[in-house]
Amino acid sequence: MTIALGDNGAQSKINNRSEPTVPTCPTCSTTKPREAFAVDRSKASGHKSACKLCDAASSRAYDAAHLDARRARQRAAGRRRRA
Repeated sequence: MTIALGDNGAQSKINNRSEPTVPTCPTCSTTKPREAFAVDRSKASGHKSACKLCDAASSRAYDAAHLDARRARQRAAGRRRRA
């Protein structure tokens, strides 16, 4: 951001924003179009930082690593419903 003097000598702020950048996935380090990133309204850009393919792979890896804990929770919930 730069500060410029107007005709009357008053300072005004001028935004030096360039065109929107094409996002790069930090996981696979590839530049992809905005449509390749899932929507996330909590982010300033409105999209997740990882692309949809990397996000899906990360979710699958997490699910596989925590399969036993999830099954235990499901068994316990079934016991509570039957009791």
